[in-house]
Amino acid sequence: MRQWEQVARNRGTVKTLPALLYEDLDITLRTARDYFTEDVQKISSTRPRSTSGCASSSPCSCPSASTTSSCTRAAIRSFDEYGIEDEIARALARKVPLPSGGYLIIDQAEALTAIDVNTGRFTGKGRDVEETIYQTNLEAVREIAYQLRFRNIGGLIVLDFIDMERAGNRDRVYKRSRSR
Repeated sequence: MRQWEQVARNRGTVKTLPALLYEDLDITLRTARDYFTEDVQKISSTRPRSTSGCASSSPCSCPSASTTSSCTRAAIRSFDEYGIEDEIARALARKVPLPSGGYLIIDQAEALTAIDVNTGRFTGKGRDVEETIYQTNLEAVREIAYQLRFRNIGGLIVLDFIDMERAGNRDRVYKRSRSR
């Protein structure tokens, strides 16, 4: 209610449109707000904003000082230590790099997800173009399977692999994608 009342007050002071009336917390604080419940013992982060934002963003989910958990700076270690922020950024990125230098472009709509495979700067190591494309598509199969699980993507999924001339290469990429 407090947030809604603040938005209503902000709306009354707007002189030009469009105008920002409310902005949600950053990803670290949203995570703390949404997942910090009674069964969570500790949230780890070195970011000062995490400590100050916890109580103000969701007072009912931030444990009181009388419980074993606390929302104090002493109880908060680093999200960076566990690579959580990097994984969150990776999960939200539209462009996902592949180990060889190629990349995926993931576009999500309400009922459809399109994943496009690109070679990027990967030109192969003394191989012909077909081999480069084949290797990029094989890398993409593995990363696509990971991204679909990691992002919890379902529904209609369209995969746009790079066209290959050799039927044998197409078959191997298809079989690999079926096994993932």
